[in-house]
Amino acid sequence: MVSPQRIFEDNWDEFVKLHPVRTVVDFEVRKVIDCGKLSKGFYLYECEICDKFKIVPFRCKSRVCNCCGYQYQKFRADAVKHKLINCNHRHIVFTIAEELRIYFRRDRELLHILFQSSADTISQWLADQNKKQRLTCGMISTLHTFGRDLKWNPHIHMLVPLCATGNGVPFKKFNFIPFGMLRKRFMTTLLFNLKKAVNAPRFNSLVNQLYKSKNNGFYVYAYAKLTNNEDVVNYMVRYIGRPVIAQKRILSYENGLPLLLNRSSKSQNLASKF
Repeated sequence: MVSPQRIFEDNWDEFVKLHPVRTVVDFEVRKVIDCGKLSKGFYLYECEICDKFKIVPFRCKSRVCNCCGYQYQKFRADAVKHKLINCNHRHIVFTIAEELRIYFRRDRELLHILFQSSADTISQWLADQNKKQRLTCGMISTLHTFGRDLKWNPHIHMLVPLCATGNGVPFKKFNFIPFGMLRKRFMTTLLFNLKKAVNAPRFNSLVNQLYKSKNNGFYVYAYAKLTNNEDVVNYMVRYIGRPVIAQKRILSYENGLPLLLNRSSKSQNLASKF
């Protein structure tokens, strides 16, 4: 079976000549290429009983790596599980209008606004439920920068406990989240924060256009409620450390081009996206 590591090693130098990439991307991919090579260092273990040796090569520990990315997911999942409250959780996805994607691609520093705006949307809604109690809850948010079609599409995956705390209220459960309201509130919050960061007449015109065309707000999607916290964490951590592609989807590798298996079980060549 051909590994993504070999495909990177065979094609990466030529690829970056034709398609310049960000420094951090080049750094991570070259870590993957060198992952597990003895020439890059290794641990040497000796058994005191039988005097046998075992060589364990250094790993890159990059989330892009199929091997190290999987291990990263396991460690992150364990860390997150210790932070979860023992209650039901809701997995919510906050997306943005397609017209806004280019601004986040040009300036990656703006991506933090997605975290801020989605968290503020939930926090403000909870606080409005009771002005005196000022309910609040913790949230776990992750950023995903592409969709299933591998195109640039930044959006937030959030894990929200269906319970909150507030003034004089140590623990209060809730089951209903009005997603129609969240869509409009998220759009308003995000556009307000972006206007302060971008501050350009052309962007202001786009904002006014979006308010007119997006009557229902930006798309906010909630997965079915998951009652098992371990299942919730394992699902969410997939988006924290996700390898380039599952190795089992690579059917063959010829002439520098991988033939992949897509989700509908039909083979296709993704050289244009690789």
